[in-house]
Amino acid sequence: MKKEQVFPQIVNVTDLRYRWPEVRDELEESGGPLVILEHSTPKAVMYPFEQPQGIRRGEDPLTKWRKKYADQFSGWDATAAIRKQRDSRWNLS
Repeated sequence: MKKEQVFPQIVNVTDLRYRWPEVRDELEESGGPLVILEHSTPKAVMYPFEQPQGIRRGEDPLTKWRKKYADQFSGWDATAAIRKQRDSRWNLS
């Protein structure tokens, strides 16, 4: 059984420059979107050329994702989770 990925795959701009063949293969294999980051800031989203029919009809994939996973993330404080992870990595005390 194939496990469905909840979040889109994230790729850094540097990976696009130096590892384009591998990134292209990952995009084709996954069939889902790739989020392109530059200095931890989202810059673009890439979809494979062959997209599912739902996306071509004008359905917003982000809205579709929200409807599917909203109940799993309701009540979750993302800011607190991000701060906790950041503090565990960058403990300056």
